[in-house]
Amino acid sequence: MTAGACADEDPNLLAQCADHEALTIVPDIPLTASTEHIEFHVDDTTFLCAGSVIDYERFVQYSAAVLDVELVQRVPVYLFRDVKGYCSETAAACVTPDGTVFTSPIAAAHELAHTVSCGWRSGTSPALSEGLAVSFELTPSQSPTDPREFITAERAADVDYAGAGHFVRWLLEFHGVAPLREAFLTSPRGGGDAVLDALEAAYGQDPESLFAEYEASAPYLWVPHRQCADLERLEPTAGVWAFAATFDCEDPATLGPWVRAFSAYSDSMYQSFLIDVDTPGTYTFERESDTEVWVERCLDDVALSEEDASSMWHKEPVSPLPGAMDVDLAAGIYRVDVLRKHAPPHEVALRIERKP
Repeated sequence: MTAGACADEDPNLLAQCADHEALTIVPDIPLTASTEHIEFHVDDTTFLCAGSVIDYERFVQYSAAVLDVELVQRVPVYLFRDVKGYCSETAAACVTPDGTVFTSPIAAAHELAHTVSCGWRSGTSPALSEGLAVSFELTPSQSPTDPREFITAERAADVDYAGAGHFVRWLLEFHGVAPLREAFLTSPRGGGDAVLDALEAAYGQDPESLFAEYEASAPYLWVPHRQCADLERLEPTAGVWAFAATFDCEDPATLGPWVRAFSAYSDSMYQSFLIDVDTPGTYTFERESDTEVWVERCLDDVALSEEDASSMWHKEPVSPLPGAMDVDLAAGIYRVDVLRKHAPPHEVALRIERKP
């Protein structure tokens, strides 16, 4: 299954999504929520909590700032558990030429990244288009592969998504936004060898040299954008972090569904906070029945070698079994996501304490 970019057939090669008439036939799903740049229509097969509405708006604004894109239209997003009937048979989600999004929760960030890049152009070569969207996904990218294997792909289905995302993140981090934008604007939508010509013109070096530079300098793992952004720190009392909250999907403090891992918890809402671990050791996470927890170390360095990733990268689930579980933590700041199945408002508690 693939996610789809703006499938624009307009002869105007530089057309943005905003240049197209709103011709997409959309389902009769009422407006659920709106922000400055997004209109959400949520089907009854899924849900979207108030906190995620806010977070997706932050995501779009952040992505636009990174890409130096001016957001000129409000994006209509139709959220389903399954997009069958709205996208191609092989697509897990898609964006139409006028910028309308049909997506499941797990693909929403990917598709919103496509809508931001539509501020440059409503489509480009499959590898650059999908690579750019993947590079903004919420999961770490650790698949450095040979760009020669996918860069000239003529269909999105032929793109190594993980490899393209890793490569495009490198282009952005190592060479900046200007040449990436030029390559995006000049690469043919149908891919092929002309993509190599566009890269050479944009980066001022032949593609073989560019690929060799990537292979020599690319990290093993890219930390996701906004990994621990906008989260409040929970302060300990007498060495204990005590989290207690009401999970209410209508409350901006509650987000959901949780989509920060490929094994998405599509039925879970959540709240998140940071803890500052001063002393490395074994920490006990004690929680109630049906409460799941993910722990993720926040890192300032977004590019990790394989050795650094082995010692610094930490993201793991705490067992969903009720009671206590011990987790070994190095010193550092950690993101803690507390998950419960989507339900009417209810109280949730978690206690974290270092073992003697």
